[in-house]
Amino acid sequence: MKKVTVLLLALMFVSSSVLAFDDLITIESYPVIHELGSLSFGGNLAFFTAGDKYDKDSEKQSLADDATNLRIPLHARYTPMENLEAFAIIPILSMDDGMDTESGIGDVWIGAKYGIMPEGFLTVRAALNLGTGDDEKGLGNAGGFGLDVGVIHQKMIIEDKFGARVQAGIRWMAEDSDTKWQPGIGVYATAGVGYVLMEQTWLTGGIEIMTYGEGSADGTDMDDSNVMDLDLQIGLGRTISEMLGGSIMLEVPLTGTMTKADMGVMVSVWYMVQ
Repeated sequence: MKKVTVLLLALMFVSSSVLAFDDLITIESYPVIHELGSLSFGGNLAFFTAGDKYDKDSEKQSLADDATNLRIPLHARYTPMENLEAFAIIPILSMDDGMDTESGIGDVWIGAKYGIMPEGFLTVRAALNLGTGDDEKGLGNAGGFGLDVGVIHQKMIIEDKFGARVQAGIRWMAEDSDTKWQPGIGVYATAGVGYVLMEQTWLTGGIEIMTYGEGSADGTDMDDSNVMDLDLQIGLGRTISEMLGGSIMLEVPLTGTMTKADMGVMVSVWYMVQ
């Protein structure tokens, strides 16, 4: 009976708590490695709301109540050696599923990026998910601690005017000790373009897709638990000075499976100390 209860809870967890926004993929999507000794701090304010969710057949189903996700991911970056940049992301969250509201620290990411081709903006990124968010409260990514490896490439098509960026990666998450849920292998990709409207101001647009294979609950494989999320992102950014800048981004869901149809906006600010 206990095993059946665990499986039922796992299915409910997968279909109701998976969110579109991913701190690592969105925040650490830049291939640029800063100069040796550079230290920067930044913060994001992201708010997402959903009144529907996608089922296993990508059909929209109405939620009993609107769900909201308020996130404040804080991040820091440091360049200890040439072409190598270390980073940390600490998200502060407030989640409301229409019945309960939970707040606290989400899953902390620590990692590093290495510029293989600094002038060509080809960068490899490796990160560790510390699994600090409480999955039962919906504050963490599905599963326990995890590993993520990705690659980012950026190229200017028209010098100082128009460019493109792509990102791809793979993710493994361990079983969560509380929910007993372990998602399948995650694979993701992003593609976007940027256009300089005027000096220090740019417009961006792109798509982001994230998929997880079928997961397991307490060691039992769960059919139809694979997750897919495809979103459109449109943003506007500006550097105020060499040390300070920011941006605003709108995210719109296009389709998905076993995930909420989250629509939201994210405001970002960064400051370069050195």
